[in-house]
Amino acid sequence: MIKIGILAVVFVALVIVRFVIRKVNKLNQGGAINKIKKRPALAAGYADGLDFPYNRKECDAATFELIRTKIKTCSSIGKYKVLYATDADANRMLVFTELAFNDLLFSYKGESANVEEKAFHDFALVFSPGKNELQVYSSAFGNTDNKFQKQEFLQAVMQMESR
Repeated sequence: MIKIGILAVVFVALVIVRFVIRKVNKLNQGGAINKIKKRPALAAGYADGLDFPYNRKECDAATFELIRTKIKTCSSIGKYKVLYATDADANRMLVFTELAFNDLLFSYKGESANVEEKAFHDFALVFSPGKNELQVYSSAFGNTDNKFQKQEFLQAVMQMESR
């Protein structure tokens, strides 16, 4: 009986921690968006903070402009909802996104349930004119879920020129 009680406490604590983390991420991202909207010059500094490199591809200036224009005018990229997109400078773009996904949770009794979760990810698209290259940066992933979520966004961005 004590073991079940301990498991119940651990399960409830896990649910609360996940809820708090999601809310903090949403508040942090919302705060950053509001600050950048009020003071666009802050976008460059925020983009500098996204320093973990992800995908890279060959890209010329015209293709980068096409991708930048599409991102600014679309409401989603793949499964990602675009919350806000802005230029950090002439060769960098900042994109704030939200991803809704189903996650499987288990109760302390071993029962499972699908729960809709939301993840908030920020990306900097960096065009290097000298190399004719587009690289995507973000924060380092905290777990494999984050890694796979970010890879999905990256694949969608890298295919935007062909749509």
